[in-house]
Amino acid sequence: MDRPERPLDQTSGLRQWLPPAIWCLILTAAAAVFYGNLRFGSAVLSIGLEDDFFYYAQVARSLAFHGSSTFDGTHLTNGYHPLWLLMLTVVTKIFDTGGLIGSTSVIPMAVALETIQFALVIAIAYFAFRIAQLYCGLEVSCAIQLLGVTGALMILRGGMETGLTMAIVFGMLWYRLRPGFTWTSSMAMTYGLLASCMVLSRLDSVLLLGLLFVFDVLPQGRSQRDRMLLCGFFLIGLLPIALYLGVNQWVFGAMMPVSGTAKQLRNTHLLPSVDAMASFVGRLFNPKLPVYGICVVLTLATPV
Repeated sequence: MDRPERPLDQTSGLRQWLPPAIWCLILTAAAAVFYGNLRFGSAVLSIGLEDDFFYYAQVARSLAFHGSSTFDGTHLTNGYHPLWLLMLTVVTKIFDTGGLIGSTSVIPMAVALETIQFALVIAIAYFAFRIAQLYCGLEVSCAIQLLGVTGALMILRGGMETGLTMAIVFGMLWYRLRPGFTWTSSMAMTYGLLASCMVLSRLDSVLLLGLLFVFDVLPQGRSQRDRMLLCGFFLIGLLPIALYLGVNQWVFGAMMPVSGTAKQLRNTHLLPSVDAMASFVGRLFNPKLPVYGICVVLTLATPV
């Protein structure tokens, strides 16, 4: 015997409350993950964030209050992802102790940092949902949104640059894939600017930039002249990367970060770490994660 179909009004009602319910879940989870760190009080920056954040915070404080990119106060360093350090420098200048607002504790600084990370998760959730909706139904789009946010929360909670990169990448992809995108000179240049922000937020994303240029930008245009014109405007959008390399060469005597150059001296960087890949898969497909379980349920419940 065939199962009776759900009444149309019941299905319609489910579709109406599903997105708001998902957004309430995302907002609650993000607030708990980030603002929950404030329970550590004055030790929030040392306990709630990763070890590498201490390095970024030291360089940002030196740059904000002394105008020098240094960790130890003596030796210059460019061993960081520049866009994330720039954001931290601005936040430090305003909210850190001795900053523009005259704070005498680390709490305003911590609240500002957690608010930035909270906003990045919301941006990731928004753009992931909009991109998914281009190719999937509502239920699957919500599942993809939750899965993306789950990964983002696991990665962002340490206070590092990956969240900024994820938000920029999702925003760039939405800009490119949205129905209103057309290959004009202005849009090609804006596309390049977004790609520049992606690279400056995390330098190794230049690999993704190369793939986008070869497989997405180069084939566009009806004629050879159109292709050259679009590629030229896209490359104009990459000028911030050229400026970053030039400043590095002028100030530090090397275009690339010294830390990145040192890592290339290892003889194990050519192949990915099997342990790292296994750890990633274990995190991504861990049935114990409640949000992952919700994603599975929503996917299975999606009408064919």
